[in-house]
Amino acid sequence: MQPLGDAQSTLFPKITSKIHMIHTEIRKRPLPLRPSTLPVVGTVKLHGTHADIVFPDPWASDDFTLQSRNRVDLTPDRDNQGFAAFALARKPRILELRTRILDRYCELNASSPGATSQPLIIAGEFIGSGMRQLTGTAVNTLPYQAFVVLGLNIDARWQCDEDYTSICDGFDGEDDRIYHISRGGFFHERLQLTQPDGGIRRLMEHMNAVAARCPFAASIGVEGIGEGVVWKPYDDGGDDADDEDDNHANTPQRRAKTYLPPEFWLKTKAEEFWHTQKPSVRPRWKLGVTKETAKEFAAEKVTERRLQQGLEYLHEMGIDASTKRGLGDFINWLAKDVQVEEALEIKEMGMEPAWVSAEVRTIAKAWYLKRIDTQSNVSGT
Repeated sequence: MQPLGDAQSTLFPKITSKIHMIHTEIRKRPLPLRPSTLPVVGTVKLHGTHADIVFPDPWASDDFTLQSRNRVDLTPDRDNQGFAAFALARKPRILELRTRILDRYCELNASSPGATSQPLIIAGEFIGSGMRQLTGTAVNTLPYQAFVVLGLNIDARWQCDEDYTSICDGFDGEDDRIYHISRGGFFHERLQLTQPDGGIRRLMEHMNAVAARCPFAASIGVEGIGEGVVWKPYDDGGDDADDEDDNHANTPQRRAKTYLPPEFWLKTKAEEFWHTQKPSVRPRWKLGVTKETAKEFAAEKVTERRLQQGLEYLHEMGIDASTKRGLGDFINWLAKDVQVEEALEIKEMGMEPAWVSAEVRTIAKAWYLKRIDTQSNVSGT
């Protein structure tokens, strides 16, 4: 199994927010599950900047690298919002964290523990003060910075988060600020694969509760709204039929040690954090897909939030977003993001991907140039 969707990369995969589409896609795939249900575990989605600690040879070497969502070479000189400086200042703690993770892995896999040639990926979110993208979520109001462990990839498999909840114990002091996502709790649900909407309503109920009050932020003394929930499906080995009863839906009898690949993960976010709006071009679909349809589709999908994320990408990559030098990278990122995130809808509507990309590029270019022109006029007054 390729854990990251790319056998050559340790970069964290994109997680889709298209619940109904991924639900449909899951039903098409031969999974090692009972045919009627897909158990999922949810954790709080945090809004900071993605950050990973990677040990290329965790069993034999203390060497590690730092990466963001799109860069594998973070250093204090080539940093992303200060994460490299934060992590290197805590090197002894990070090495201890690695040891705890591997010890726990051996406990859970006593029948076949031991070194492998695969890297250890400690995937997380860097949150708190100093983040460029302030969204109003509770974690953005922290007066300090912190690293939150969101997932562990060991031996090319994403491990069950619930099996590693204690690895950050004692690391919450002001000199460390390293937390585990379990502080925000776990949400257990089941998607009914034979029913198009089965289980989705329950996912949204959890998301709404997190949006109203972020439980992770509350666990570290900060009150405010949350962004949403990330859902990871897993193979529970086939529970008894009674588990499908509502009284047992949140307490699966067996807990898997590994999740299914990230292509099956979902994120449910509060409305203010959506990339896109509800489709408005679908009624025109039945009248025939044209370039005008692609234009309307692109206008709908290139939201203000998505444009801002394009700027965040430039900052992450160390590209100057205040001049025309960043224009090409900005346009390319937007076009690729729409193609990846909206691929199923583009396919279902029968649109030519090239049409959509062309319209996205037109919108992105106009927005970017207007932005730097406005900034230039403001600075000149």
